[in-house]
Amino acid sequence: MRAWQTGGRADFPRSLERSRPASFSSILWVSIYVVCSACQSSSGAVTSGLDSLVTEHLSVEVRATSDMNQGNPVAVDLVVVYDEALLKQLLGLSAKDWFAQREQLRQDFPNLFDIWAWEWVPGQRVPMQRVRLLARRSKGGVLFANYSLPGTHRARVDLRKPVRLTLDDTTFLMTNR
Repeated sequence: MRAWQTGGRADFPRSLERSRPASFSSILWVSIYVVCSACQSSSGAVTSGLDSLVTEHLSVEVRATSDMNQGNPVAVDLVVVYDEALLKQLLGLSAKDWFAQREQLRQDFPNLFDIWAWEWVPGQRVPMQRVRLLARRSKGGVLFANYSLPGTHRARVDLRKPVRLTLDDTTFLMTNR
């Protein structure tokens, strides 16, 4: 006779037996892990679930002129900074210094800034860029443009206002409207 016919217990492998219900704390930890895993900034750093729930967007309008950077592409980085001392340090760098030190700064300050990086060619039609800003305590933004000519090629960005960026032959013009 089979176990279901006799009402007795069959010899099932232990893995098929019904286990006890998961505890509340187990469910809570799994939920926290899922939320935190899904919430990543563009730099890949995990942020809290609350940060990802409250987001804003910064509109960046770009115009790349046909003679931009003397006919060469320009790499542009928008850096959103979450630390006052680091913001001050970055505002002292030229674009050339920023691009030379960027990877080291990422290693030295992994959670203190996020970068949005682009590269445009002369005359390129650039669609409106929407930068997702997390609800962290950002202290400000810095825009760097890697022109081939000497110069600082850096500007402070007010992250609460849209940005208009014109990339010209020897430098750029950035305004916060």
